[in-house]
Amino acid sequence: MPTNAFWSTDNIVSIERQREQAGLSRPMRPKEIAAAPISVDGLRLEIQFVTGLIKSRSCRSSFLDESFFGEPGWDILLDLYLAHLNQTKLTIGSIGIDAKTPQTTVLRWLDRLEKNNQIERMSDPFDKRRTYIALKEDLADQMHAWCAQEMMKALR
Repeated sequence: MPTNAFWSTDNIVSIERQREQAGLSRPMRPKEIAAAPISVDGLRLEIQFVTGLIKSRSCRSSFLDESFFGEPGWDILLDLYLAHLNQTKLTIGSIGIDAKTPQTTVLRWLDRLEKNNQIERMSDPFDKRRTYIALKEDLADQMHAWCAQEMMKALR
């Protein structure tokens, strides 16, 4: 586990404290977690967490048969969320490379995400052949909430 100021008890349980202060017996909802302030260290840690997930998912096939794993939608969401955290743009062709997801599968999942109004496509103003994909804020908030929850679980 990295030693980082973010891992201090005061910082890591801030979301739990907010939940308790609000008198909630249920877990916080994604919008509530997303509204919680995040420090620079917290952002770095979340980027490391998502990057680690992507790397661990892509190296699984070194140990196990690839046919065991079939979650291209999740791999695509992780790619898009990491780009969101890094404030970078992803082209359609760059999504799913780490997970070795076939481009036709990527396109099918992007169509599904777009129909659900969870991503947006943006044309490159300088190269009309290129299209960028980004998560909509609601989905980014949900991904952030999931990451915060998973990082807190790791500490328990």
